Amino acid sequence: MSFDKDTTVKPVEPDAVLTEDGYLFFRLSNGMYVDNPACADLGYSSLAQLTETIDIMTPRATAKRLADYHDWTQEELAHAISALDSVYGSEDAVKLANGREIRWLSAACTYVRVVQSGFELACWSSADWRFASEKTMAAILACSAGGKL
Repeated sequence: MSFDKDTTVKPVEPDAVLTEDGYLFFRLSNGMYVDNPACADLGYSSLAQLTETIDIMTPRATAKRLADYHDWTQEELAHAISALDSVYGSEDAVKLANGREIRWLSAACTYVRVVQSGFELACWSSADWRFASEKTMAAILACSAGGKL
């Protein structure tokens, strides 16, 4: 799948990072990084401030830690790692109560993907639902629900 380079959006800062001492930090909508989005026990005003005092681990290591934190399946973790370098165009999204998001291309719904903490857990193309619509819809709903239907 290719996109016009002028409309390609790549996040400047990750939604979640793992520090070298094992702490997970999550980026809030205001750009702050906090250790606990619910009560923000420890926070930094930016990724730059966070990395002044400690190094962060690779996205692969962060995905592995998030898999435990969010209770991802092995398939979701494998997909998250394989999709680390994926770049998508401008997307619309619905944030779910469980922290997962359903995202799709704004211009035309040629794919649907489920994302959590900035990591893609699964993705389906329009060809998937054209040839196996019921199975694809069930997979999208199951992944969106965290596999707990």
